[in-house]
Formats: sequence, structure tokens, C-alpha cells
Amino acid sequence: MARPQRAVAILAATTGVVLFVVISKYVLDVDLGTSLAYLGELPVVVVVLALLARSASPALHSTQLFLTLRSLGVKLGFRRVLLGTYSTLALEYLVPIGGATEVSRVAIFVSEGVPPTKAVESVFLHRLLHSTTATVELAILFLVGKSGAVTWVLVTAVSAVNALNIAVLLSSRSRRVREVLSGALSRLGTLSDYLVHVEPPRPTYIAVAAIAVGLEKVVSVVSGYLILKYLEPSTGLADSMLLFDLLLVIFWLLPIVTPAGVGQVEAVQVATSLVIGLERNAVFTAVVLYRIITIISVLPQLLAGFFMYGASRLSEVVSKNRFK
Repeated sequence: MARPQRAVAILAATTGVVLFVVISKYVLDVDLGTSLAYLGELPVVVVVLALLARSASPALHSTQLFLTLRSLGVKLGFRRVLLGTYSTLALEYLVPIGGATEVSRVAIFVSEGVPPTKAVESVFLHRLLHSTTATVELAILFLVGKSGAVTWVLVTAVSAVNALNIAVLLSSRSRRVREVLSGALSRLGTLSDYLVHVEPPRPTYIAVAAIAVGLEKVVSVVSGYLILKYLEPSTGLADSMLLFDLLLVIFWLLPIVTPAGVGQVEAVQVATSLVIGLERNAVFTAVVLYRIITIISVLPQLLAGFFMYGASRLSEVVSKNRFK
């Protein structure tokens, strides 16, 4: 990673954190002293359990992409898929630009010999698995009586994400759809050039991939729940599912201007906690600790994959395109 890029990422992350603290204190009325006191009450064993659970996320995410590629008949080795997935997830922290993950993922798969069409299809099919699972989560929220304003905002966001993913996958059936998507996906560069000749995936692989998506979401929800439940006993699993998983769907549609949404995500989480009636200081402590746990347990894995594999792969792609 070049020094200017590293400096931009650090500056963006710092700005996000500072703005989050300022908004929490002066807009959301969080008492920082009380929040620190909460932090001192949390048992080490709870933090360790949350850390261990969260550390499984990258491997589960890689497994999903491996199975998605297999469903399309692409036999790329699991190690290559894992390293490529870790590398592209690392870019969420290194390059705070929406769409960078998808573009780099397609580029890495293509550099490994995957046909461009199948590389794009695998990325959007994987996204569709996540957005479809989010639809199921929303249904659960309604079943348990969580049907407030935040839930309806999420219904809109999840519907939009599902529509986009489905449209991409069906684009080979309609030239008009491809033309519309070419404009809508302009931020994803040349991806729109490959929206053709989509083939139906193999259902068995998709079913197992969907299970892996569910497991990844369980890991995220349980990690947050372990922390927040101890600090705020009234917290339910549905609350944790909303705060630590479903809210992230909103950021699939919004521009990410800080590495991995640092500060942005947490501000929305704390604001949402006020709407659903949770204690703001406890939630502030929980979301900050959740981010720290994620950085400690997940980021080193991602950076290892990036520097072992992704950096050189992406450099090769950039070099080849530069001299065309």
C-alpha cells in the first residue's frame, strides 16, 4: 500500500472516529464517562468469547464465495479463493471507496483465469445470498414485533439491494436492463461490460453457500449480543440482529467515506438504539468494543492475505490495463 493511500486511510479513519464521538456526545447525548465505566465492568471472558466468535467471519465469507464459484462450474482452489477474499475484504479498510471490494474481487478472480462473466456473476450471486438472508432476518423482526420506523427503512434498503442484485443476474435476458445497469453501475467501472450470458447456478452448492451466509450472520450477531447483553440486560437477540447485522445493509447503498465505515456505522447503531429503547451509554460502549474486537480478530487475517497475495495480484492487473 502506497504511503499517500495509507495516509488517506488513516486520516479518513481518524475523522470518522472523531465525528462519531462528537455526534454521540453532543447530538445523541451519550455520557462518555458512564460509557467508560461500563467498559470496566465487562468480564474478560465475555470479550474473549466475542473475539473468538468474530474471528471466524473471514473464513466463512471465503467459503461462501468458493461455493458460489463452484455453483457456476468454476473450479478455483479454496486457498486461492480464501486469499483473494481476504485481500478484497482488507481493501474495505485500506481504500475507503464504495464498490472497491466488488471491483477488486472480480479483478482477482479474472487474474486467476475465471471468465469475466462468471467472475461478475459470482460476486453478485454472493451479494444476493446476503441480501436474501437479510430479507429473512427482517421477517423475523416483524414476527417478534419489531416493526418500527427503523425496520421499515431497512425494508426499503433490503428491497433496493435485492432488486439490484437480481437485475444484474438477469441482465443477460434483456438488453434494456443491461443499458440501465451500465449507467447505474458506472462507479464499478468495467463490471457493466460483463453483464451478459448469465447461466443458472447449481442449487446444491448455492444451498450450502446460503448456510454459510447464515453462519456468518450468526457469528456477527452473537459477538455483539455477548457484549451488549451483559451491559444492557434488556437486549434481545432481535435487537442484536438489528444493530450488528441488518443495519449494515444501509451502507450497501450509501457511499463509504471511512475505512470499513468506521464511525459511520457506529453512529447509526447508537442512534438506532435510542429508537428501539436501549440504554445509549451501554450501546456506545458495546459498538466501540465490537469494532475493536473486529479490528483485533479480523483485520490481521485480512492484511496477511492482502500482503501475501492480493497486493501483487492487483498490481499485475493495474499494470496490464495501463499498457493496453
